Amino acid sequence: MPSLFPELLLVAIIVLIVGLFLVSRKRTPTTTGSLTMLVATIAIWITTYLLHNINRTFITENILQSISYLFLTAAATAQLFFAFSYTQKRRWLSPIALFLFTIEPVLTQILFWIEPIRKVLFSNGDGLWEQVNL
Repeated sequence: MPSLFPELLLVAIIVLIVGLFLVSRKRTPTTTGSLTMLVATIAIWITTYLLHNINRTFITENILQSISYLFLTAAATAQLFFAFSYTQKRRWLSPIALFLFTIEPVLTQILFWIEPIRKVLFSNGDGLWEQVNL
């Protein structure tokens, strides 16, 4: 197991508690939807990252790592959408903007599943595409 396992597990639990609190509120501000989306993507990202580091079989490793990268890029988009809704820049939350922001997660999945490129762009945490996303 990785050395960060207890810390990441604690963060995942805290994120899930915050998400449950946001969903259970009766009176919700306008930013609750985007914040809930952000919390959900971060929780799924951390959970798949932890599962990926626990289980190292080849097929499961690729699938969990792919899901982890998908939610890594989705978390960045969710954070941006939360910032737009919090600052009341609603014009940036149009369907066209949503389409443009889905290009990076889709491109990440395509690059991840192409075998020769995967070794260069996604190599043990030091890959070029991982650095672009972080």
